[in-house]
Amino acid sequence: MELRHLKTFQVAADLLHFTKAAERLNFTQPAVSAQIHSLERELKQRLFFRIGKQTYLTPAGKLLKHYTDRLFLTIEQMESSLSRLAKPNGQLMIAASEIYCANYLVPIVSEYLKQHPEVDIHILSRANNEVITGIENNHYDVGIIAGELTNKNITNILIEEEELVLVAAKRLFHHSPEKLMKHLPFFKYRTDGYYQTMMEEFLSRSGYSPEKTVEVESEKAIKAAVLKGMGVALLSSNLVKEEIKKGILQAIKGAHKTIQVKTSLITPAHKKETATVQTFIRTIELLWNRI
Repeated sequence: MELRHLKTFQVAADLLHFTKAAERLNFTQPAVSAQIHSLERELKQRLFFRIGKQTYLTPAGKLLKHYTDRLFLTIEQMESSLSRLAKPNGQLMIAASEIYCANYLVPIVSEYLKQHPEVDIHILSRANNEVITGIENNHYDVGIIAGELTNKNITNILIEEEELVLVAAKRLFHHSPEKLMKHLPFFKYRTDGYYQTMMEEFLSRSGYSPEKTVEVESEKAIKAAVLKGMGVALLSSNLVKEEIKKGILQAIKGAHKTIQVKTSLITPAHKKETATVQTFIRTIELLWNRI
């Protein structure tokens, strides 16, 4: 049973006039009659009958009309739903550490929603390893992580490389850098995985062995402590570039060899091709380095 025959039947059943049906469908009247007769042969039922010049539906025709209307309504709804999938829509779950959420995702999402207001976005602050686990378990749509992830089921997109910088409040630099590093506590970001490895590599390369270490779970809190002159800290260059530019913070030169840290966007591979995730990735790539 062909859909085109059923569509011809539906129009003919609506109009109860083969010639008018042919005009609406841009067919010839014999073509409409031929398709109706083909359906009748296949169903082994008459679908129309005539009294005088008036055409009527048989009981079988009325039943077929009922199901044909439902069929084409379902097809229309299906096409509409599939069409919506081609545009950004629905819920987008994004997970990242606090510093990415506050400094990058909030302004980026604000711009994204101006273009795609139909998307419902949730930003979740999570530790780096929790972001990775959540993406692997399909709990989140997009994750921002320090480092890179190699997993055949996960798409990893490198979005930034930046340098780790050892900094202190500039007003403290009446002391020598060596004294600052020796006498001030070192505020250390409490983390694991990639970022922890990079910090340890920095300390190893520079030969810096702080006498006092304070572990803090928030990079934002560490930055606040350093701004108050409470100690030194190893932070990503983008996090402190404005304060260094304004002369509020100063990098401690010669304290290390250059250490580059990577930031990546990760998403389950099967979600990368959805319109919502694709457009969000493009927005990230466009705006990340402008912030």
